[in-house]
Amino acid sequence: MTVGGQTTIALFPSADGTADTVYVSIPDTNQNLLGLYKSVDGGASFAKLPAPDYLTGQAFYDNAVVVSPTDPNVFFAAGKVNYADVFGFVNTPTDYNNLRTLVGTTDGGKTFHDFSLGKGFVGPHTDTHALSFTLDGRLLDGNDGGIWRLENPTVANPTPPANDMDASNSNIQWTDINNNLNTLQFTGIALDPSNATVAYGGAQDNGTSKQTGINNWTQVRGGDGGFTRVDNSHPQTVYHEYYGISLERSDDGGQTWTPRVNGINPDDPAGNFNMVGAFGHGTDPAAFYVPYKLDPLNQSHVVYGTDHLYLSTDKGDNFVAIGTPGVAGFNPNDATIDTLAIAGSTIYVEAGGSIFVTTDNGATWTDRSIPNVTDPLGDLFVDPANPQDVLAAKDTFDDASVGKIFRSTNGGAAWRNITANLPDLPFNAIKRDLKSGVLYAGGDDGVYSTVNFGGSWKRIVGSLPTVQVVDLDVINPTGLLGAGTHGRGLYTMPLSKTVAAPNVIGMTTLTRTSAGTVQVVLTLSNFGISAGPAGSGAADALNAVLNSITLNGKTGTPPTPVAVGAIAPYSQVPSLTFTFTGVGAGPGLLKFAGTFTGGTFGGSQRVSVP
Repeated sequence: MTVGGQTTIALFPSADGTADTVYVSIPDTNQNLLGLYKSVDGGASFAKLPAPDYLTGQAFYDNAVVVSPTDPNVFFAAGKVNYADVFGFVNTPTDYNNLRTLVGTTDGGKTFHDFSLGKGFVGPHTDTHALSFTLDGRLLDGNDGGIWRLENPTVANPTPPANDMDASNSNIQWTDINNNLNTLQFTGIALDPSNATVAYGGAQDNGTSKQTGINNWTQVRGGDGGFTRVDNSHPQTVYHEYYGISLERSDDGGQTWTPRVNGINPDDPAGNFNMVGAFGHGTDPAAFYVPYKLDPLNQSHVVYGTDHLYLSTDKGDNFVAIGTPGVAGFNPNDATIDTLAIAGSTIYVEAGGSIFVTTDNGATWTDRSIPNVTDPLGDLFVDPANPQDVLAAKDTFDDASVGKIFRSTNGGAAWRNITANLPDLPFNAIKRDLKSGVLYAGGDDGVYSTVNFGGSWKRIVGSLPTVQVVDLDVINPTGLLGAGTHGRGLYTMPLSKTVAAPNVIGMTTLTRTSAGTVQVVLTLSNFGISAGPAGSGAADALNAVLNSITLNGKTGTPPTPVAVGAIAPYSQVPSLTFTFTGVGAGPGLLKFAGTFTGGTFGGSQRVSVP
């Protein structure tokens, strides 16, 4: 037989190990059920059971089986809702006897019943990944929507609801036990810049939700939930998507929505299949969740990436292709766009591992790919004040020496690996706090920050658990950093608490210039200075100030506070020179202290005074 997807097994061991009961769920190459097989002799022989197809094209994603730990004849299998037959795509009206999200048998597989939905129309979410029994014999179903419990898995003659209006006849009893579990699998998040308690998030198979108050979430759109965006100049204007080409906009904070896909390749001559072919929104090849972003310099401008790049200058009302595969240097291999970034007429697009850049709104494109990086990227971020300054995050596992986070200060002509001490994990999001200059990277184990542009990174700890972070949002008006996670919901934290003070190193050179005068040159490193090779752009500095410096208790000149000052391009560290009088030769103690954007620094050193 030819199989595809994932095969799953459930085992009921016999006392002597010679008559184990084994159930095996095998998919075909179309990800449907090839067959459910049972053995009662430890796998020596198998018989095919008359189970309906509970996989319905998604065996690659969900194929769960379980046998009761107390009875080998009680068995359940689960996968995806049978949408085609159930909700009128093929048959009408809705047929609750044929949902097939979860099927079960209590007679060892002679007959199967559909347990997908029960009394009160309560039943588990689609896409089951795990099944288990509690100690008292109830069934647990873990899926894309959380966890549900079947109270009576051995009920005689299980009966689904009669129809759309009546569930009173059902004797199947499910309980939604999610309660306050924080388990949403976010794809994208967006914070409201005018209200710290309002946020939006698109979640895997759980639509788009809006937060209004602490932990008060309301689903404002169903289906799949992809990336969400908020217009920072008009926070009531919000964007969301389902999957594929399905962008919608709300102008009333998520109460009502209208499609915004006009102009997105309504007639692709190549006839390529679109992820949302059933919705009829064009036929461009596109990522499951199509990347799009708002221009920080003009929030009415929206860029949208399939294999083409589209630009709208009227909040998505109309889109025009400004990047066509194989034209003007754009995307010659016709790869699907993974991520993008925009700042005015400068746009960065990554497709198939290659980065394409335009500085003239798509009239011309230049390949500015990162050397030795051929995998797709997780995110791009461009500085709106300086569009030549761009950051890239790579969301794949590979040789750690290649790097995870990269920066260019000349529009991608040269890239610098600023991964430093980050772990060898995928990084899915990269953002820069434009007020402080701090960088944030969202990875598969949390969020990291750096105050020295990748000289060193520190993982943000506290309430944020070890979890995959898929999206970040930095909002200066409310002073918040938002982290959308895959499986633990949304976390927000004050920007002021995300940055730890760097380990500033002060190196000194003391020189006797006269009998009573000593010159001290203080060289500071590792606090906000990022140096690069020639041609990579000017070095960067945070707003650092030296507030005090003493030598054996005496203050020097010039008087403090002293700004660290302009940093020469490509210099590794700044140096400050002070003159102290009345200091004799011998052992000395030098103390210094200061502040920088986001923290403080200081130190003391034992020195030898010449």
